[in-house]
Amino acid sequence: MGGRSRSSSRSNTTSNVDNSNVQINGTEGGVVNVEGFGNRTTLINTDHEAVENAFEFGNDALDSVDNTVDEAFDFGGKAFDFGLDALQETNELGKFAINEAQELSQTALTVAGNAQTNAFAKIKELSDAFKVNTSQQTKQFILIGSAVVAVVVLLMFLRRRRA
Repeated sequence: MGGRSRSSSRSNTTSNVDNSNVQINGTEGGVVNVEGFGNRTTLINTDHEAVENAFEFGNDALDSVDNTVDEAFDFGGKAFDFGLDALQETNELGKFAINEAQELSQTALTVAGNAQTNAFAKIKELSDAFKVNTSQQTKQFILIGSAVVAVVVLLMFLRRRRA
């Protein structure tokens, strides 16, 4: 079996490169740059004022944040001072209330002590008066009783004499 064989190889390379570069200056502070390489085109547009305005906007935003933080710390400081003042006022009011309660308690104890002393004095006075009255009443009862006994004895004596 014998056969024939044949082979071939062919290579074709075609390169068409068309390079162009166009630059336009002075469009409101920016640059437009157009570049073309073959069938690919790149457009670069730089607006320097936009970049400058972006930085200015960023700086304004940072200033605003800085002012906001300062105002927040000022507010916090004022709130702290207000709280401290309120705490001091409450402390003074508490001291005043304690002193008033102490004075009121002392006054109440003094009044109660005086009332107790007066009550004991009145009880002693009544007790002494009762003793005096009892003593005088006892003397009166004894005198009356003696008189009754004397009358009864006299009547018995007189009856015996008659009988």
